[in-house]
Amino acid sequence: MSTDFSNETVLSVPSHILARSAGEEMIILDLEHEQYYSLEDVGARAFMLVQEGLPWGAVLDAILDEWNVERPTLDNDLRALFDDLADEGIVIPG
Repeated sequence: MSTDFSNETVLSVPSHILARSAGEEMIILDLEHEQYYSLEDVGARAFMLVQEGLPWGAVLDAILDEWNVERPTLDNDLRALFDDLADEGIVIPG
């Protein structure tokens, strides 16, 4: 499933998802489905920013300030990741 993210889209994390940072890794537990996920580097940072309630454009801007990557590449790669997370019920587009 492809999620339509605009710069104003805010993704939320459902209450049955537990996520904790462990160094540069983000550990995500889906308590409802008893699944475990792990994100590293840019994916972990993006998930942290999503948890803070930032809209999609602000997530991209923050990462662009921290990493040497071009915006279209970052946007495409993170959209693919967050499409997968949305399919798994880890994030909900709002």
